[in-house]
Amino acid sequence: MSTNESKEIDMIEALAARVRAGQPIYVKGPLNDVSGMMHIEMVNRLREMTGMPVNVIHN
Repeated sequence: MSTNESKEIDMIEALAARVRAGQPIYVKGPLNDVSGMMHIEMVNRLREMTGMPVNVIHN
């Protein structure tokens, strides 16, 4: 890979890979208002994508 190529990752796919591997997802910080709603939507999407339970550890 040259230095000019993008090093972007698909975050939802990276998280789905963790779910499929049985690994928890760690979340730091407050989950209120918008950030909380975004978190709930992400967990729901991961459940739909993988068909597996999503293990989340809040800090």
